[in-house]
Amino acid sequence: MAKKNRVGLNQVIQTNLPDNNTDFITPALDREVEIDEIDSCFNLEDDTATEVNYNPTSINFDWLPEGDPTEVGDALDILAARTGKTPSDNIAYVATNGVDIEAEVGNPLKPFLTIQAAINALPPNNAIVKVLGGTYSETPTFGVVTITAKSFFVLDMSGCILNGTMVITASGSVYVNLKSGKILNTANTRTLFISGSSNVKINGGEIENTSALTNSYSLSNANNATFFDVKFNSQFRNAIDLLNCKFSGCEFASLDISLFRTNASNFYSCKIESQNSIGLQTQNAPNIFEYCDIKGGTAALSNEGDFQGYFYNSRIQGITNVAMVIRGTSAEVFFKDCDIIGFTDCILIQLPANRAATTNHVFQNCKLYAGSGNIFNEPVYGVGDLGNTQVVNCIYNKTFTPAVAPQKIFESNKTEIIGLQIPLK
Repeated sequence: MAKKNRVGLNQVIQTNLPDNNTDFITPALDREVEIDEIDSCFNLEDDTATEVNYNPTSINFDWLPEGDPTEVGDALDILAARTGKTPSDNIAYVATNGVDIEAEVGNPLKPFLTIQAAINALPPNNAIVKVLGGTYSETPTFGVVTITAKSFFVLDMSGCILNGTMVITASGSVYVNLKSGKILNTANTRTLFISGSSNVKINGGEIENTSALTNSYSLSNANNATFFDVKFNSQFRNAIDLLNCKFSGCEFASLDISLFRTNASNFYSCKIESQNSIGLQTQNAPNIFEYCDIKGGTAALSNEGDFQGYFYNSRIQGITNVAMVIRGTSAEVFFKDCDIIGFTDCILIQLPANRAATTNHVFQNCKLYAGSGNIFNEPVYGVGDLGNTQVVNCIYNKTFTPAVAPQKIFESNKTEIIGLQIPLK
């Protein structure tokens, strides 16, 4: 319906002013009342418009208003009725002023109070939970948020804090946006537990466990998951039992072993550090590290079982002891263009009586630095020991003489710089 502008309405008011012959209504009072009505008239934009039309069908609706939304008089329902557009049944909103029992799926003006209630209200496939800022403790306080049997599911917690833990189980293609947000756990439990799920993606933010007890990992049991720019912090250990995962731009900081039992995973431009213990303790399946910075108190690298892995353009540093410990009958590692720095020994080799004949350790184009110890601290090999350690185009800060048979270390194109300081990339 078209409405006249204020100029036209003022002309009508002036034409219809009553005579000044009443004790109750004067022209001035009538003019004041009607001007107030004009100013409050819905959809009058300015004094120059010839007419203002309300045509809601031409509006591109976004069901997420800015600020702290509060629905007045079922406004969203009225708007939906006028436009023929209804809120989506695949999205739920969560806010600190929400009420679970009164919340409506698809309505940002009637949000849920808890993340779990919003997740439970949505269908299992192709759904989104949008958390509208703030800190959430769920029920009970520091409770668990569980994503179960979901596929192509999005949890957007950007800028939010969850006091508690998160479990993703029996799901596929789950995406959690944690950018500028945090999952904070103070209990002796895993902060993020991923089980029986594939193609899980976590983006940004922090995942932290402040307990120092022996079950307080920040990440546990991830399989086929991808992490972008996530910071993991733990007073005990950051991660346990990782398989086929990818980490890009992530940071791991802990007092104990930072990454524990990693298998067949890729790390790109990551920082891994343990102040008191081991930065990275691998299992059998080889991991790949590119442009990473790995530090540890007792050792930057070690292994549970056979130590296998590939390291490129990375820095490995033992803060108070050796840079790495290599052990296992099938241990096999490859380093290229790396700085390997030990506070005592650079590389400690602990091998059993019989290595496999096919095993090879390779150090190519690396800078090897030993503090109070040796470049290689080797055991006395048995006659039946097999396998090789090859050192090619490397720079040392101490004299290094390749071992002779039955010890199996071979060196070529050596550059030796006595007194070399800790190298920086």
